[in-house]
Amino acid sequence: MKKRSRFTQKRHGWLVMITFFIWLLIALMIIFVDPENVKDLGLTGSYLLPGMLIYLGLFFGLSILTLSSRRAWLWASALLLAFYLRLWGLGNYLNLLLLLGMAGSVELYWRQKK
Repeated sequence: MKKRSRFTQKRHGWLVMITFFIWLLIALMIIFVDPENVKDLGLTGSYLLPGMLIYLGLFFGLSILTLSSRRAWLWASALLLAFYLRLWGLGNYLNLLLLLGMAGSVELYWRQKK
C-alpha cells in the first residue's frame, strides 16, 4: 500500500514544455520573420504578435521560477510595459528602474496585506 503524503506535489512538466515551446517560437520569429511584416498585425504599429509571445514567455517562465502566477503576472506586465516604452522611443534605464520599483512596491503591499 502506498503511503500518502500530507503535502501534494505539483507537477510542472506541462508548464515547462509550454514555456519551452513559446520561447522556441520567439526565437524562430526573431530569426526568420522581418519585423515590418508583424508590425501592423492587429493594431497599427503595435507589434501585437511578438508582444503577446514575449508576455506569455515571461509569464510562464516567471511562474515556474516564482511558483506564483500572481507574482509572474505582475513582473511580466512590468517588463512588457518597459519593452513597449522602449519600442515607442520613450524607454530608458530610469523608466525600467521605476517600473521595477513600482512592481516591487505592489508585491510588498500584497505580501503585507495577507
